[in-house]
Amino acid sequence: MNRQEFMNRLEFLLRGIPASEREDALAYYNDYFDEAGAENEAQVIQELGSPEAVAANILANVQQETAQQESRNYSNPESDYHESRGWEYESK
Repeated sequence: MNRQEFMNRLEFLLRGIPASEREDALAYYNDYFDEAGAENEAQVIQELGSPEAVAANILANVQQETAQQESRNYSNPESDYHESRGWEYESK
């Protein structure tokens, strides 16, 4: 497997996550390959493991982040969470 095959397979495996998350992940791994240099492509693939293993790790992280966000948003139905200001409670 070469870099292009690795990246194509990874992109295919990440098709179920939001486009922004997928683009960020693909950019990260493309940069990783670029920094290692073409002469080290096989070594990078060996270090990373299979595209399936990399995708599984990415998918797990996305699911965890989504769960944490949902937990913050729904832990108190009388409040609104704002990333910049934190929790704000409505007075009733």
